[in-house]
Amino acid sequence: MFAMPGLVHNRTWRAYLAERGIRFHPVPRGADSTRDPNDDAICREALRLAKSPVQAIALLARNADFVQLAAKLDQQGKVAIVVFSSASPSQKQLFSQAGWQVLVAKEADFPVRMKAFLLSDGSGGIDYLDPPESLANVETCDDTVVAYLRSHGYMSTNSSRTNASEIAPAIAKLWYCNQFGRLDVFPYWYALQSMLDLIRATPEKVSKGHGQAFAFVLPVRRHKREPLDDASARIAAGGGPFIMRNSHDLVERVLFRLGYMDSCLNTDLSEAMLVFSRMAVNKRQLSKIGLYRPGVPLGASELKAAILSDAHGPTWQLPPQSGSVVQYLVARGLLPSAQVPTEDVHEAMKSICAANGLPAMRTYNGYLWQFQARVLNLNDPSRRPS
Repeated sequence: MFAMPGLVHNRTWRAYLAERGIRFHPVPRGADSTRDPNDDAICREALRLAKSPVQAIALLARNADFVQLAAKLDQQGKVAIVVFSSASPSQKQLFSQAGWQVLVAKEADFPVRMKAFLLSDGSGGIDYLDPPESLANVETCDDTVVAYLRSHGYMSTNSSRTNASEIAPAIAKLWYCNQFGRLDVFPYWYALQSMLDLIRATPEKVSKGHGQAFAFVLPVRRHKREPLDDASARIAAGGGPFIMRNSHDLVERVLFRLGYMDSCLNTDLSEAMLVFSRMAVNKRQLSKIGLYRPGVPLGASELKAAILSDAHGPTWQLPPQSGSVVQYLVARGLLPSAQVPTEDVHEAMKSICAANGLPAMRTYNGYLWQFQARVLNLNDPSRRPS
């Protein structure tokens, strides 16, 4: 098991690992890390094992971060096997196409308990499903969909996208441009199925477009909600997708829509971009695109390119929430209660940051981000530097 070094000091985890005979690999959090340190350590260990006499290397995975590892293992003459506890149709296809032998420990029906949908006016929302729907009959003809999107201008001909999360934004833009009405965009394979049905039924109805003419955004927020899986819970907490036409002020409009800017305490564009780029999900997305550089502010043109690109999916994280900060301030008598105006929380954060020698920020969200990173989570071993 690969995890942060401090995990081994947790009694519950230590007992769990000992009971099951699991070897623990502590993974330090480096100051210059923009990728997931655990992923990097797992890849290094797999490549080290590939130099030994073993014939195959198996990996227990939950996401697509290890897809490209199969090619490196194949170069060493090793069989690459990926094991899922459960997997969606698109996950299995993605790994199979990359050269992995895919094993699913439990072939589940993959019940869908929520949907994120896009409407023809560019807004969106969340539907909760009770009873849940089944994905047993969903098709995965990604090649057909990708070829169609490329031929109609909604996906670059240079694009190597094969993951449903990377194809769905192009489908959303086509759907919006042609005013086809509601489109279910998450789980992503709903969008692929809708596109495949359209191609088969009335392909001549679709007008050609340009993918860079629109930004498709699927907001996320770290959240737990039973009985939803982690990905569904994060997207549900984001409130639903939206789409915006490209313009000179696209970055500002997107940041307003996501909540990084407003007309009161968050009016500074440059600081809004700073906070946006330091949120965990956004930092990871920007790193994959090659736009995140530790200690270097993100420019408006770079952020605009990232929002329009869809290269690694449409998910962008919402700004920090105040709950944990307010609890901290109330516990230390710096606020009378949790039910105080936002302006009071703002002033209390300013005072504590100044007393601790931290830089003055220009926005409420800026102080929230700094307070959480430099005060609340200062000694958190799982945290990677911003």
